[in-house]
Amino acid sequence: GNVVVSTTDLGTCEWTSPAGSLTPLLANSNCDATIGWSVTNPDGTTTTGSDDVSGYTFNIGISTVTYTITEVVSGQTWSCSFTVTVIDEEAPVIDICPEAISQNTDNGKCTSTIALILPEVSDNCTDIPIISYRVFNPDHSLSPWYGSTSNTYTFGLGISQVEWKVEDEYGNTTFCMQEVEITDSELPQIVCALESPFTRSTTDGVCGYLVNETEFDATASDNCSLVSLSHDYAPYNPATLAGATFPVGTTTVTWTAVDASGNSTSCSITIVVEDNETPVFVNCPDGQTFTVGLFDGI
Repeated sequence: GNVVVSTTDLGTCEWTSPAGSLTPLLANSNCDATIGWSVTNPDGTTTTGSDDVSGYTFNIGISTVTYTITEVVSGQTWSCSFTVTVIDEEAPVIDICPEAISQNTDNGKCTSTIALILPEVSDNCTDIPIISYRVFNPDHSLSPWYGSTSNTYTFGLGISQVEWKVEDEYGNTTFCMQEVEITDSELPQIVCALESPFTRSTTDGVCGYLVNETEFDATASDNCSLVSLSHDYAPYNPATLAGATFPVGTTTVTWTAVDASGNSTSCSITIVVEDNETPVFVNCPDGQTFTVGLFDGI
């Protein structure tokens, strides 16, 4: 028989045939006759009626409609059949897409692990549509698809886009996007040289103290990335105090660590330089006697 294909009515998982849409084109008998119909539904049950099946509500799937004409007196019958296929092409609905998220990195890390809240969804046919997601990461990489039971994801620093997909049992899909921004507000860790204030004697022959290698340098680390570690003692190399000369007296030096997000931490040290070197005559005529007299006319 003929095949009738229709999509489900909007918002339902069935199709109600319009009036006259399934009326037999021709039913003729030389004697009085009646027309009846039967519908074998997709679930195997049968529904019967008389005259026109138009107006019947068909469930999703394939139904078989059989018209039978029966002569009243003789009881002779003749039947014809056709199928009605109802398909679902209506996409699921995302009633609420998850809101944007903005939060800091986890302590000591350059990432943040978040348990994502699932979208609220509905569908005309599927009671529980399949929810999955993937993530467009800040480094432009793309994660695989994850199921709704794996909704905990570790996000990198920056802005990520979460693409949610909802799919019903008939393959219809719909999507929505959620933004996740991870910021770094954690300060760098800085350690100045221990045992400040430092007391040093002047370097031999110098009216100041010449720093021995990196004895006054600070160290620093960061949960993400350290941009700079510098001191404020000019005009020397801001990255190290090695080779610098401190004058007699007290000098305070501040070290500052700065990370890629602009977070900064400082610490200070104090250097006290004492002059304990005895002055020395370099041209004194030691051991010599000088006689000075007065002369006439002078």
